[in-house]
Amino acid sequence: MPDLDLLPFLLSTIDGKTLALLRFMEYQVEFLMRHVQGRLVPDQIERAAFGRLAEEVGRPDLKDRALAFHPETFFRWHRELVAKKFDGSESRGPGRPSPWRILWSKVERMGSENPDWGAPRIHGQLQALGYTISESSVRRLMRRLGLNPDPKPTLLWSDFLERHKAAIVATDFFTYEAWTPHGLRTLYCLFFIQHDTRKVHVAGITEHPTEAWMAQMARNMAMDDNGILKNRKFLIMDRDTKYCQSFRNILRDQGIRCLRLPWRSPNLNAYAERWVRTVKSECLRHLPLLPGPASLAHVLKQYLEHYHHERAHQGLGNKIPFPRQQVRKIRHSPDKLQSKSRLGGLLNYYYWPTDTAIKPAA
Repeated sequence: MPDLDLLPFLLSTIDGKTLALLRFMEYQVEFLMRHVQGRLVPDQIERAAFGRLAEEVGRPDLKDRALAFHPETFFRWHRELVAKKFDGSESRGPGRPSPWRILWSKVERMGSENPDWGAPRIHGQLQALGYTISESSVRRLMRRLGLNPDPKPTLLWSDFLERHKAAIVATDFFTYEAWTPHGLRTLYCLFFIQHDTRKVHVAGITEHPTEAWMAQMARNMAMDDNGILKNRKFLIMDRDTKYCQSFRNILRDQGIRCLRLPWRSPNLNAYAERWVRTVKSECLRHLPLLPGPASLAHVLKQYLEHYHHERAHQGLGNKIPFPRQQVRKIRHSPDKLQSKSRLGGLLNYYYWPTDTAIKPAA
């Protein structure tokens, strides 16, 4: 081992090329040690370091060496490092920005919010906003965004329901097997539901929904000036033969258009179908031995009181459609919480009494 005092002298005798080669080989050993258990895939920092060290050594001194990569690979990394240094795209100074970058978000928003708008419609809207761009440029931009520049005009059923929900009422039947004095009988319940408010009205319950009975139900609904059909224009129904011609004619004379759905398409009357599932799962399946129509009518009346005024609806943002008590953000005493039960505890509702509110401290 040489004396440590002679180490600076020995290093001074090594020329610059040899010292650069030593630094290169040292860094290569460090790189191999870091990736000894994985793939030899250098990151951007390691590529830059290899390229800088290889440029210091030079091509002649790297030939016939035990290298982790081909010598030309190191010099390619060096060229990429130099090119990135003089690339001013990321730090571009003031100047006229690209029109593509300006209009990208505008075209994407218009195309996504209005699927039936094509390139001519969006082009006209951009011109109205003061942008100067050709229609062909709008087409190219829409294709890059994955939007169809020439959509076919289509109207989905869900779009119709959403746009006209304030004018739509749906109707349907559901059945209940009741134990009458004459044995087990099937009861037919006719109901109507508003699409926007989820308000439900049970029109009638009968064992025999004949044409005369259906016509009378239509007259009752049409004569009720404050009923569920007030200010409504569309009535959605399936093609059940119980919805006879006289039933539809009476409602048509009152300005209500009956929309009959295709066969076997319950999904097109989803609001009514969902209410049938709700009333059966939350109420009727727990009461299987009702003796007749009067008992069923009483149970449905109690359930509708709960459904309209006490039960939160997920379709309405977990809000109660017609709450009797407005919720205010004030603190209450926890032991003052009260509850109300219907149908022997089957339906429960919790509320704060109005006289137990604790005013927040100033």
